[in-house]
Amino acid sequence: MDKIKRLLKKKTFWFVAVPVILVVLFFIKGSAPKPVGFSSSIVERMNLLQSVSETGSVVAKLEIAYGWEVSGQVSKVYKEVGDEVKKGEVIAELSNAQQSARLNEAYSALASAQAKLNLEYAGPSDEERNKSLASIDQA
Repeated sequence: MDKIKRLLKKKTFWFVAVPVILVVLFFIKGSAPKPVGFSSSIVERMNLLQSVSETGSVVAKLEIAYGWEVSGQVSKVYKEVGDEVKKGEVIAELSNAQQSARLNEAYSALASAQAKLNLEYAGPSDEERNKSLASIDQA
């Protein structure tokens, strides 16, 4: 026992023993498993909602070029948004008021030209011939 008491009184013993004890305690405390956190809740039925938000660009698989022979105001629509359309199928009608007016103008211009042509084919009338002869005689 005397040896132990003498050893405990030496400063070098304490300079070595204290750091060794601290290192051993540090490893024992550090290697202990950390407590696992958990939470509990009551199970209840509900709708699962999930949303995704991304940025980027969208590229169409098929590109279609639309073209119309004439422009105008739509008077009748035969298809709804999302309806399937086949090639050659009529999807809308344009108001044809302007085209009807232009057609009527063209018919009247045609009738006028036809009347002038008929006059040319008929030749001068007797009255026109007499006027022409009178003007020649006076000259």
